[in-house]
Amino acid sequence: MARLVIISGPSGVGKTPLHAALVRLRPDLAAGLEKLVLFNTRPARPGERDGVDYHFRPRPVVEALSADARYALVEARGDLQAVDLTALTERLRHGDALFEGNPFVAGRLIDAQGFAAIPRPRRSRRCAVSTWRHS
Repeated sequence: MARLVIISGPSGVGKTPLHAALVRLRPDLAAGLEKLVLFNTRPARPGERDGVDYHFRPRPVVEALSADARYALVEARGDLQAVDLTALTERLRHGDALFEGNPFVAGRLIDAQGFAAIPRPRRSRRCAVSTWRHS
């Protein structure tokens, strides 16, 4: 049974350092997690790499993905993000996946994949980690 591991919280709360600590302290666990790479309309931040952190694309390109049912789009802080649900489903058939990002996007992933419902995210300065089982 595959797991979708979610590290979520607002920008700047420490999601990336938490993920880096997992890789450093528990490489055995981190090795089995394939990171989801979403499409994003915002510009890359210093140190971010296209295709690794996000697929950075102009807004019209990401908006066009809404015509394809395999993509779920979410507006987050003025940026449009999209995830390939078919790729996520395929990944979960073969192993675990990791999502690191905005709680609203995480909620959309859970809803789209048929996981148990979670409460609507509230504004918080905390980082949350949760694991969802996929059958």
